[in-house]
Amino acid sequence: VVLLEAGGRLGGVLETVLLYSIRACILLVLIMPLIVRTELFFPFVVGKALYFRVLTEIASGIWLVLAFRYPEYRPALKWLLILFAAYLGIALLAGIFGVSLQRSLWSTYERMQGIVDLTHWFLFVLVASSVFRSSFDWRLLLNVNLGISLVMALMGVVQNYELFKIPGYGFLEATNRVDITLGNPTYVGAYMLVNMLIALGLLSHSYRTVRVRTVPRSVGRRRRKRAERQPPRDYALMWLQAFWATVLVIDLWAFVLSGTRGAVIGLAVSLGAFAFGYGIWRPWKG
Repeated sequence: VVLLEAGGRLGGVLETVLLYSIRACILLVLIMPLIVRTELFFPFVVGKALYFRVLTEIASGIWLVLAFRYPEYRPALKWLLILFAAYLGIALLAGIFGVSLQRSLWSTYERMQGIVDLTHWFLFVLVASSVFRSSFDWRLLLNVNLGISLVMALMGVVQNYELFKIPGYGFLEATNRVDITLGNPTYVGAYMLVNMLIALGLLSHSYRTVRVRTVPRSVGRRRRKRAERQPPRDYALMWLQAFWATVLVIDLWAFVLSGTRGAVIGLAVSLGAFAFGYGIWRPWKG
């Protein structure tokens, strides 16, 4: 019995170590936009790609051990993963029967894409969806990503107005359109656009949850009803809402400084599509 209890405790420790090691690798991937290696021929691309691939391979290797030892961490057959796997298979066939299998597999140092890169992104999605399962887990992941985007946006503001030299990023100089650490204003616009929508989604969703306050019956009827309609203050939620609002405003600032017309059109189309879908599928009352 003692041996079984000791084995159970060790098994629990092993599961925790493996799980949090994978989660740490996934979260570290999110700082990839900040990676720039000026000594490389393509400083904005190669460093990011290698950083991402190494962390993804480490996370995938640890996840294989975790999934073999604990079946609950094995991937579920979800339609998004199935579609991604199908897309990867089609890309592989296109590469095999294309003009250059080598370019299809590895792409170039300037792009760092190809089937190898796509495979790493598939592994990233597979592993992340296996270890981040609850709503709390995904909110943690999204909030860390928003924090990185806030740092990026502030760097864009500093770059545009030449406020000061950022330690480790002395190469940033004022331009008509900020490129920050991505090397292209178009990428900045797309990156900020995605994070603006994530912040807007989390912020708007936070106002949907209304907690009912229990009021003693000794209080008058009108006062009791009025008090029940007013939810108690959740200071943790208020800080999160302030964070999301800050991210939304600063990211929008950097989004404008990028001067990316395609991202602006994308934002207008996405908001229009959202409004249209919300008008059709929202369960109207009364």
